Amino acid sequence: MTGTLGCNGKTVELARQADGEVADIDHLLHLAQAFLDDLSRLQADQAAKIARPDLFVEVSFSLDEAGGREDAVRRVQAALGGSLDELGTTYLDALILRLPSTVRRIGESERAAWSSMEEFVRSEKVRVLGVGNAEAEQLFDVHDSSSIAPEIVLNSCFAVADWDEAVREYCRMEQMAYQARALLNANPWILTDPQCSIRARDRGMTVNQLLIAYAVSELGIAATTAPLTSVEMKSELQACKLSLTLADREALERAAPSGPSP
Repeated sequence: MTGTLGCNGKTVELARQADGEVADIDHLLHLAQAFLDDLSRLQADQAAKIARPDLFVEVSFSLDEAGGREDAVRRVQAALGGSLDELGTTYLDALILRLPSTVRRIGESERAAWSSMEEFVRSEKVRVLGVGNAEAEQLFDVHDSSSIAPEIVLNSCFAVADWDEAVREYCRMEQMAYQARALLNANPWILTDPQCSIRARDRGMTVNQLLIAYAVSELGIAATTAPLTSVEMKSELQACKLSLTLADREALERAAPSGPSP
């Protein structure tokens, strides 16, 4: 299971263990609060406090070969209930169903899970729904067959796979937000490319910031990352506002083909 905690419209990824238990959630929330505290100090109102509405809390889960419709519904309920308890909140901003990578179309388990997720939206326990690991055909299935359509797609986004172009294009057409899951980890060859390093140094930024800025400004996607400190978190959030030159873009685009296929 994966969680995402964001602020001011940007997101940072919270790592979770495969069995669904939060990995060191207290530490991660402490980092997030440290960043938010720093942000508050920069605001004109020194007494400003970060409230729950200022955070964007997103949780993703998979069915892991659920045994039929009833089992799928139980897994959805467990994912939501466990997350609300662990994060100490009464609602999630987004609940993401990670789709199976072994099939191109969704099955009965996924349809049952989605119907259950829709009920959580109606009961105001979840604000918006989304899908993850989605192939284009799977995304079509969910979008066309649901009462409450997905608003978020959380996919791994590889440069050598054209940055998941087919799915990103569908998101643009249907006005869905595309989140690049663990963008930095998914594209390590760009982070180690000598020309990208030179461009980043010349621009006074890190290579991580260069890649994030490219994803946001050129691809129109939100980058989720896994910062280990509040300093890293602030650096990566700042990258979302950076502008790139033609030389920056060319360096990144030249680096992409040298990477291994995902």
